[in-house]
Amino acid sequence: MKNNHLLFMVLALAFILTFSVAASEASGPMQVGEHFPITIDSARQTEEAGAVSSWMVSHPEATYIALHFSSFDLGEGEKLIISDATGAQRYTLSGQGKLGAGTFWARHIKGDTAVLEYSRSKEAPGKGFVIDEYVAGNVDLGGGSTEAICGLDDKENAICYASSHPTEYNESRAVARLLIAGSSLCTGWLVSAQNHLITNDHCISSSSDALNTDYEFMAEAPNCSDTNCQLCWDGVVFSGATYVKGSTNLDYTLVQINSGNPAATYGYLEIDNRDAIPGEEIYIPQYPGGRAKELGIFSTDSHDTGGICRVYSVSEAPCIGSGYSDVGYYCDTEGGSSGSPVLARSSHKVISLHHCALCPNRGVPIGLVYAEIAQYIGGGGSCGDGTCDPGEDKCSCPGDCGLPPLAEVANVTCQDGLDNDCDGAADCLDVDCSAADPACMCAPAGAACTVNADCCTGRCHPRKLTCR
Repeated sequence: MKNNHLLFMVLALAFILTFSVAASEASGPMQVGEHFPITIDSARQTEEAGAVSSWMVSHPEATYIALHFSSFDLGEGEKLIISDATGAQRYTLSGQGKLGAGTFWARHIKGDTAVLEYSRSKEAPGKGFVIDEYVAGNVDLGGGSTEAICGLDDKENAICYASSHPTEYNESRAVARLLIAGSSLCTGWLVSAQNHLITNDHCISSSSDALNTDYEFMAEAPNCSDTNCQLCWDGVVFSGATYVKGSTNLDYTLVQINSGNPAATYGYLEIDNRDAIPGEEIYIPQYPGGRAKELGIFSTDSHDTGGICRVYSVSEAPCIGSGYSDVGYYCDTEGGSSGSPVLARSSHKVISLHHCALCPNRGVPIGLVYAEIAQYIGGGGSCGDGTCDPGEDKCSCPGDCGLPPLAEVANVTCQDGLDNDCDGAADCLDVDCSAADPACMCAPAGAACTVNADCCTGRCHPRKLTCR
């Protein structure tokens, strides 16, 4: 009896530890940044009205810099330009900043340096801004959870499938890498033409989270053999969204991106409002470990017959919540993949919302989520019906309208105002044009400029407005 009692105690402890691992895997997003206090108060600058003030925030070896504005209130005509050291990553804030919030995390800058240039107004100066902290990205903080890789890691860079699996690749365009409050990573995906996006509640759970998240699309390695890494291979960032609805029990959140119109460029995924079927083929576009996009299509795990990712079961214990069963699969994921869509290869529609890094990995049945959000996203569009309908194009619906060209063409498409290759950048903002079209070439030293990006050196003198 004593031995049996001891065995029961050991088994009970093993169950508790296993459950604790499951809970920890789904209890929060992947942490990748450290917070540091800093004080930059524009009001302390003694520059006269109309002058340009500048600051630099640098953290050696950081993978990115994210700045927190405790207050932001610029006057009419005033602007704050934030960029990296070369001026390649550059955006402008005005008024009360991101979505008029006044207090927010600004869009992150990849690399170890962020440069700020503040243009003051002569006529109507505002109160300025205060930065009270920043986050320095650190690839060693989180690390992808190896428990989510079932056997060998069979995921590949997304571009590996552009030719062999064009539909799977093109559907993945609607999947975004999320950097939340400057310090944690998840995945999300567009679910409507109105820029609604779904991720996990354990990633984004409030209006503040939605506002302070960077939603980055098409962050992909350009070649199949390229080494992947955390937050590398820049995509197109849309910073800030509005919280719409969520559920801790079902571990989902629906937000609406209102800092741009990504759905017009990347399309959106449709929901297959049905139960998953054990044995059916699936694939998972994701940003595992916060790296550039990867696709889980193939699987060498013994549970997946034919070497293809498949639904293993529809009766797994849920990672979070109760009263329902998770969909189980051995398709590989990692920390940072939370919020990824699980798509059926038969329809290329979403059948589950990934949220747990275990083997089998697990996702919420999408029908449960759809029942709660259908009123917000509508019935979806007609993308996938085989007809290129009005409002659809090669970017938003390549399956119906044909695949876009692989690149912009110098002296042909670099001045037409269109994003012809659907990479999120039009004309001279596209590297295909800026590197080859004479109309997009940078200015040499001594030439006139207005911002750093105008200059080949990446340095525009803020007062003389000439390239240095």
